Amino acid sequence: MRKLKQHIFPMLLVIAASSAAGQTPPRIIVEDNILVSGDILGRPHVEPSVAADPTDSRHLIASAIAFTRPDAWFTVAVFTSFDSGRSWQRSKLEGLDGFTFVADAWTSFGSKGVAFMCCLGTTSSSASVLVLRSLDGGHTWSKPATVPFGSGGSFDRCSIVADTGNSKFSGYVYVIASQSLKSKSGHYVSPVAVSRSTDVGLTFSDPVRVLANNLDGNVSNGVVMPDGTLVVTFFDFAVTTAARLRMLKQRRLWVVVSKDGGLTFSTPSFVAEFADADAFTHPNSGPNRMLAVDRSSGAFRDRLYMVFTDSQSGATDIFLSKSVDRGETWSEPIRVNDDANKGRDHATPAIAVNADGVVGVAWYDRRSDSSNTCFDIFFAASVDGGRTLLPNVRVSTARSCPNGSGNLVRSNTGGDDFGVAKRWPAGGDYSGLAASIDGLFHVLWSDSRAGVYQIWTANLGLPAKRTSQSTPSQVTLPGVSNPELRRELLDRYERDQAIRNEWIKKGSDKLDAEFVARMRDIDKSNTERMKEIIKQFGWPDAGLVGKDGRDAAFIMVQHADYEFQKEMLPLVTQAYKTHKLPGSFYALLLDRVLIGEGKPQVYGTQAKAPPNWKGHEPVLEPIEDEANVDKRRAEVGLPPLAEYLVMLKELYFPNDKKL
Repeated sequence: MRKLKQHIFPMLLVIAASSAAGQTPPRIIVEDNILVSGDILGRPHVEPSVAADPTDSRHLIASAIAFTRPDAWFTVAVFTSFDSGRSWQRSKLEGLDGFTFVADAWTSFGSKGVAFMCCLGTTSSSASVLVLRSLDGGHTWSKPATVPFGSGGSFDRCSIVADTGNSKFSGYVYVIASQSLKSKSGHYVSPVAVSRSTDVGLTFSDPVRVLANNLDGNVSNGVVMPDGTLVVTFFDFAVTTAARLRMLKQRRLWVVVSKDGGLTFSTPSFVAEFADADAFTHPNSGPNRMLAVDRSSGAFRDRLYMVFTDSQSGATDIFLSKSVDRGETWSEPIRVNDDANKGRDHATPAIAVNADGVVGVAWYDRRSDSSNTCFDIFFAASVDGGRTLLPNVRVSTARSCPNGSGNLVRSNTGGDDFGVAKRWPAGGDYSGLAASIDGLFHVLWSDSRAGVYQIWTANLGLPAKRTSQSTPSQVTLPGVSNPELRRELLDRYERDQAIRNEWIKKGSDKLDAEFVARMRDIDKSNTERMKEIIKQFGWPDAGLVGKDGRDAAFIMVQHADYEFQKEMLPLVTQAYKTHKLPGSFYALLLDRVLIGEGKPQVYGTQAKAPPNWKGHEPVLEPIEDEANVDKRRAEVGLPPLAEYLVMLKELYFPNDKKL
């Protein structure tokens, strides 16, 4: 009896959160966390951007600031994926060595798969906007073209967007930045500067400037609507006087529109008023603003969406506003983060709209850290044109605490350390989110789970076909090559979980012979079927059966007999090493096999059966080198052991939880 109880425990916990069969609201499916910048692990990477190829759902381009120079100043890095973000290659960039530092990278796609990256190249006297392009999908990149200064000064915060539609401006490429400009009174202001290219990014025009008033402003990004209309967002934040820079108590967010290919712009339209936290007293606020447009053929086509941060509540929250009249007027903002933890900051939001008209928002979230220092990545979606939002879901599988020693960078010639986390406590001044044509969202963020900022990504999606009566096994997902096998795996998984839920309700000390026989029959049937699937397909990865189908297959392995588990361990290990399974699954199976062999476990995932717990407190099987187990758990995306024990207790003894 003891052996059986170990056999079924504690795998209900692993994906119980994603197994609910409720049909309303739709379920956001989160795939694995994938390390993007893993080829250079010891150096920080921050402020990521990502773009999806409008002609190929598998093709992504990402960029970031990278502290990979030996003099400790930073440059930029570009990464390319040809398998929907499941593996990445770093590109070699040329023509950037002559600058003191290079920063503020932003990626975009033009027509016919041409990729662009803009960045700031800074010297001791000025900051230029540089544009690199790739004609082979990101394998190689041109030397940079320079955006002219015109009659203005240095640039800041560049972004790039291209018209990939069928308008009369199709193929135009636009660079958007703030630019320093001396006013008639002798004070410096920073208008929006837009430069365009009509030759696929080879050359750029002098910038056209939008100076709404005599206030200092800063830009975010621009979008191109289906008819070729260019929309650019900016906000004003300060006024420069002869004596000093005076910050506004409230910032104002605007958009301007060009209908002639970036030659002229409309009068600014007001979006929202918001408060920015003081960077010195509230450094974790991570302000950002970002614009997106619905280019789908659905009911919300042409709708514009703006996401931004607001600190009026005492902490920074994420807000979303929409425009149904092409930017002329904007709705009352709604809060995106659904927690009510006052004093916990939500930072650096990004936004995208997928091919089905679903709006996605991703951000850095500190709701789970009472010290307001460490963060997770969260995501929310709207399926009704920005009127309401689905419940927030956690994307990152491990918490990030920025103040690690790896985020202090020193030159090889000595000198003071540069505090990367102090400058970018929320991973950068912006973060990455893109939607590919298959409907998937691709979140890109700076992650310090291993003590140094690295770039990570994850894919998210909603079922492509769903009705209010459908279950997860009945819906169709994008990017799944064998939906029939997925449905079978999910059906088997539901039977597996149903009987284990029944076990928890009965109580672990009340398992009668009939119940045990039913459970064994289910597990035996699933094991025999898994053997057939493995023989025919190899390990069933997410591309074959979807993430939820793959997870269901893994659960059936965990509930198989010891010999089959041991046989599957090399396959699971290889799937983990090639990013086809999360590290937490590898850790669970390894620990289970070790316990079956009478050896100490490595990751602390296996507990004794609940009847052996003293006072309902979980009792774990022996752990090898327990003093360092949390470090090993973090490496595979598992929470600290103390958090895991709390989760186990709440799962198996929910009535003990204090209200």
